[in-house]
Parts: sequence; structure tokens; C-alpha cells
Amino acid sequence: MMASREPKAENEPRTDTLLRASPSSSAVIGSSVSIKGQLFARENLTITGEIEGSVELRDHCLTVGPGGSVQADVKASEVIVFGAIHGNVECDKVDIRKDGSLVGDVKTARIIIEDGAYFKGAIDIQTARAKSEMALIGSREADELDRIAESDIEAGRYSTYQDDSELKERLLNRARAAGRSHETAARDTAKQR
Repeated sequence: MMASREPKAENEPRTDTLLRASPSSSAVIGSSVSIKGQLFARENLTITGEIEGSVELRDHCLTVGPGGSVQADVKASEVIVFGAIHGNVECDKVDIRKDGSLVGDVKTARIIIEDGAYFKGAIDIQTARAKSEMALIGSREADELDRIAESDIEAGRYSTYQDDSELKERLLNRARAAGRSHETAARDTAKQR
């Protein structure tokens, strides 16, 4: 017996439209999926399900499809909203489409709010120079934190933290200690020569 599917409403974007909306879309969280916690991705992501927590897509696009619900702070390169986001958004470009809604503060260089879209919050327009300076400062720290976290996972020392600041402080302390030990070893090696 074949299941019949009701045709989409005329004003609802088709799935192929959503996939084209986020450039070279790779991952999809479907309408039957609900996630609570931290979501990190290194590829474009389309959400038509529910996410609660935080979403980070470094240098990639997040598309929240119709019926998609994100109750989280979002960091991405680009955010396209057909569904709903309730949380702060930090990205290069935000595009809130017709029938989409975003409730939260936005830090971005560009924002598009179509007729029929809903937005409630503050907008902090970031200049390209300020954004690139922040990226350079943060990228070295972020790369080091990623390296330490990946080595902890590989060594089986992975654990969860109730507070992100606790995790960040722990990793920063390890990064600082690792940096000092590498510098000390380099100086000692130089002295021996």
C-alpha cells in the first residue's frame, strides 16, 4: 500500500528550493528529528526539525526550513530562515524569508527581511574590517581549542560540561600551558646547541 502525500501549499517552498537556497547543501535534519544540545557542523545544514541548545557552522550556511524550529544561539557564515529561530544569531548574512521568524539579537554585515517575515530583536551591523579583525584574533584561539578538544576525544578524555565557559576556560588553560611548554622546550633545545 502506497502512502499518499498531500500536495504542498502554493506558498510553501519545495524541498528542492530549500536545498538550492543554501549553497551546496550537504546535511539535512528532517521534520521528524528533535535535538537538544550543542550542534557543530563543518558543512551546510538544512533544518526542518527541532533544535534546542546551540548551533555552530563555522564558514557554512544554516537554512531553517518551513516548520523548522531552532531555539538556540546560532553562529554561521549565512543564515536563511523559512521557519523559526528563537535565539541570538551571529553571521555574515541573514535572510529572513516570507513566513519566517527570528526573535533574538543579530550581529551581521548584511540582513534581508522579506515582506511577511517577522523579526523582533536588535541588529548590530558589523563592518567587514571589524569582522575580519575579530576572525583573525579568534581563529588562532579557536584552532587551538579544536586541536585540544580533538586530542581529548581521541584519548578518551571527552566529558560534558554544564557551562560552556567552564569548558572554554579549561581548554584555554591547557592551550596556554601547552604553548609555554613548547616555548620552554624550544629555548632549552636552542641553549643545548
